[in-house]
Amino acid sequence: HGQLTSVTVLGAGRTATRNLTPPGGLAEPAAVAEVTAAAFEVAGVAPLFGRGIALADEAPGAPLVIVLGHELWRERFGANPSVVGTETLLGASPAIVVG
Repeated sequence: HGQLTSVTVLGAGRTATRNLTPPGGLAEPAAVAEVTAAAFEVAGVAPLFGRGIALADEAPGAPLVIVLGHELWRERFGANPSVVGTETLLGASPAIVVG
């Protein structure tokens, strides 16, 4: 086995539970992963629709963005791909669904 000689991508994250309010829906708790922009690259996955978290999303003052998990997207958003670009509430904060 070879040894690791360099790290090219590093991401961070944590899990939490936050209320999520879909447009026109009720606030209900949802398990969330709060991650850095590199998380999708580190995991080697891409959203089914839209995009992942971008470096620009981490800039001070940038709007809060979210990527919905597949099960949450199916159950709470009716598996509607046009949810990308809509605003929802995560806790008390407005968030834009990007993926």
